[in-house]
Amino acid sequence: MWLIVAMATIAIVIAGVATFRLRQRSSSPGAAALRLTLPLPAGLTLGVSPDYPFGLAVAPDSRRIVLPASKSGVEQLWLYDLTTAESQPLAGTESAVLPFWSTDGRAIGFFAAGELRVLTLDDGTVRTLAPAPSPRGGVWHPSGDIIFAADAAQGLSRRRASDGTVAPLTTLDTVPLRTSPGLRLARKSSRCSFWVSSR
Repeated sequence: MWLIVAMATIAIVIAGVATFRLRQRSSSPGAAALRLTLPLPAGLTLGVSPDYPFGLAVAPDSRRIVLPASKSGVEQLWLYDLTTAESQPLAGTESAVLPFWSTDGRAIGFFAAGELRVLTLDDGTVRTLAPAPSPRGGVWHPSGDIIFAADAAQGLSRRRASDGTVAPLTTLDTVPLRTSPGLRLARKSSRCSFWVSSR
């Protein structure tokens, strides 16, 4: 008999502890909203044109932001350091839009003058990689390939890091689109890319 009482007591204690922990978890507050204020230099205006009013990209280390902006009539990319609140213009990125980071944070991809270009931060070199007459965005895949939308009238393209070739990756549906197939979300992994486009 005492064995049954002991087992019942243990079961009640375990159930009580489990219930207490469940209630504690469910009553804990959710994640707080994250807000960020960027004190930009005087005279700096975010965005460069009505077609691309604003767009920023956070570096993989979460310490830097690159954004298109204009100051004194010069439109280019600016690098903002979140740890020091310092910002600087990036030479060779005049009229750049839709920036995106390499996965190692050492280069920035962008579009300017109808081309896909890349700025290497170590030495400031800007290279042209592919034509992009009406760009809609891009992302750097962990393999080193760049996946991008060069034009609203075609699907996604891939520029291979291994040999620099550019080839179609997707095609557009034949159903008319209400808006351009701009990249709204790119989720990267070593094995796949997940894209969401507006319709």
